[in-house]
Amino acid sequence: MNVPYQLGMDVCPSLPLKISANANPINGKIRQMDPSRTLFDGFVLNSKSEDDIEDIVILMDKMIKYFHDNEIPYNVVWSRGSDINANGELESALVRVLIWPRFSGEGLLPHPAFDNACAELDGHLPIKTREEFDKLTGESALERLHTSKLSKEKFDSILNDFAKF
Repeated sequence: MNVPYQLGMDVCPSLPLKISANANPINGKIRQMDPSRTLFDGFVLNSKSEDDIEDIVILMDKMIKYFHDNEIPYNVVWSRGSDINANGELESALVRVLIWPRFSGEGLLPHPAFDNACAELDGHLPIKTREEFDKLTGESALERLHTSKLSKEKFDSILNDFAKF
């Protein structure tokens, strides 16, 4: 989907991951979504040009394989936008991959308004019925979305594993 408006994910700020001394240099490309500025804990890969897009795709594949191997549901979205680099400067014209792991919805009763697995970081919520759309509030949507958030311990475990890539 291409929309002519800036979406939250286009400018979702990120922070560098703390990496171990023996980490692969490609790891510096994995960034954490700034937890003070987003609803979801997740990761950002920023491509500055065609020169690094292959590294980004390889790293994205490695991250997704990790989620599959560990049976962790996740969402992925590609975007164009900007982010703050390690020097605190704004970089624009980036191609961004945002990946956010989430709690499994398996076994949960379907919600009449929307399913969390379909909720996008950019705020798109595919509402199932007009009735549910009319009674949905920002507060009730946030409450529903937070049921998909991983525990801090689980997310910290993922952060530690990714820092070793």
